[in-house]
Amino acid sequence: MRITISLIILILSVSTGCGYRAGKSLRTLPGGYEQVSVPIFENQTQIVAIESFFTNALIEQFETSKIAKVVSTEVAPVLLKGRILTVSIRRGALVTGGEGSEISRLPEGTSLATSYRVALKTEVSMVRASDSKVLWSGFFDDEIFYQGPRVGEEFVNSVNANYNHSVRRQKIQELANQMMQEAHDRVTENF
Repeated sequence: MRITISLIILILSVSTGCGYRAGKSLRTLPGGYEQVSVPIFENQTQIVAIESFFTNALIEQFETSKIAKVVSTEVAPVLLKGRILTVSIRRGALVTGGEGSEISRLPEGTSLATSYRVALKTEVSMVRASDSKVLWSGFFDDEIFYQGPRVGEEFVNSVNANYNHSVRRQKIQELANQMMQEAHDRVTENF
């Protein structure tokens, strides 16, 4: 008897939830659209050539989920337009050189950043192609840390600006993937 009542309560609570449902079949774009275009993101920052990270990550989310088919802008009923609003790159702790410092092998007066923080903010809007009406919009921000180039360690034996630039771009791409997964999930949830 207890098991039957518990089972009935469980079934009722699952079936009357706020729109969260298991599976992809109940997730849709607002308005039930089945085709979408994802134009290249607008980049409002000074960091060049990162637009493709965000655009490709959002397209990949839709191609994987199959909630909506990604088509060209000319035939799409709705567009998912994105803007990269800010990129903030801040150094973490500094290590200074010279006698009595953290790393005595560094020349006097030298300082190196041991870590960096990359923070991003983007906006994604779903716009109807016929009249440019915004049907949905959301802001997304996230951050990630990475270690700076090291002096005297086995994996990197010099301070290399190319290493720092390369890792920074990799971390921006990693953030783009995470943020566009969240954008995809938020634009397709049904309440």
